[in-house]
Amino acid sequence: MCKTEAKVYKQTMKIHTNKRKREKTKQNKYKLKNKNSGREQSLPLQNKTTPHVSVLLQETLTLLNINPDQNFIDTTFGAGGHTQAILEKNYPDGAVLALDTDPNITAEQFKQQYNNRFIFRNENFFKLKHVIASLEKPIPFHGILFDLGVSSMQIDSDTKGISFRHDAPLDMRLNNSQATTSEKLTGEYTSLEELRDDVGEESITAYHLVNFLTLQALEKTFKTYGEESFSRPIAKAIVYRRKQQPITTTTELVDCILTIKKKRPQVKTHPATKIFQALRIAVNNELEHLSQALEQTLDILQPNGRIAVISFHSLEDRIVKQFFQKNALTCICPPRAPICTCNTKPKVEIITRKAIIPSEEEQTNNPRSRSAKLRVAKKI
Repeated sequence: MCKTEAKVYKQTMKIHTNKRKREKTKQNKYKLKNKNSGREQSLPLQNKTTPHVSVLLQETLTLLNINPDQNFIDTTFGAGGHTQAILEKNYPDGAVLALDTDPNITAEQFKQQYNNRFIFRNENFFKLKHVIASLEKPIPFHGILFDLGVSSMQIDSDTKGISFRHDAPLDMRLNNSQATTSEKLTGEYTSLEELRDDVGEESITAYHLVNFLTLQALEKTFKTYGEESFSRPIAKAIVYRRKQQPITTTTELVDCILTIKKKRPQVKTHPATKIFQALRIAVNNELEHLSQALEQTLDILQPNGRIAVISFHSLEDRIVKQFFQKNALTCICPPRAPICTCNTKPKVEIITRKAIIPSEEEQTNNPRSRSAKLRVAKKI
């Protein structure tokens, strides 16, 4: 890491101690200079009625190294907190291409406010190259942000079935606009891939997994995507319950889980958390899509452009960390080779040697930020 990058990194780690008082007075407004009148007008950083709070916002802005007139991609628009903060910093002519797979998000207010500085597409980020190819004119991009997981609006939705706190149909798709059915399904499926092929990539739901995967396939899903230590007994309980009648709602699934994994006062995490995480990741094919999207970033970014990823569990973070490490290698020769003959050139420089986590104050103010980790790399 060069001296300049080290300085930026050091400043970032101290943000919450030397800027907190000033941020408290600014956190709900930005001053944007009016290009035509030369006057300043106050803009809300984030809609006060919006329950979603952008995680690691200031750290992300600093490490993206945003300059005026540069262009960025926000692959998970959500409530637009990160996007709006970037648009404040890359003013007056910088643009943001924002993506979100949720069809309920349209970003109309941003389109009206920022005009051609803001481009929005209802697409999953694994289609990043396709989206860029469809733009009216080529745009050089200097940074890409991934804020992974699900937004607070999606967690709090009583129709998507993502949270165990709401009684809802067992759907869990981030984009649930596609009709779905299980009429053609007969018997059990020995693998998630086989079930996905029969139901369809955009139609498969948590209902299909819970009611049609075999015991072994359910156990594997819970272990792989949820790292749940009670995977087998919970899978057994589900198979036993669905033989009596199909499990159709989140409440029914939670009741089933609680027969095996009881609530304990000393444990903050709900017993159903890891099972719901596993089902959501599996339904949306999140890890595969993340890997595909990361591979596309190096072809999209300009030299010195940055990739910033905020992850919320170890599975995502591991993929990001390994992607950065693989592309930062300077040699891929066998360990016992006497000299390097591969002529490998690193594709990225890792900016954050250790993942950045929210300050204690942010975790207190926004408990959903507790598990967040930020990693950043620069394209060489």
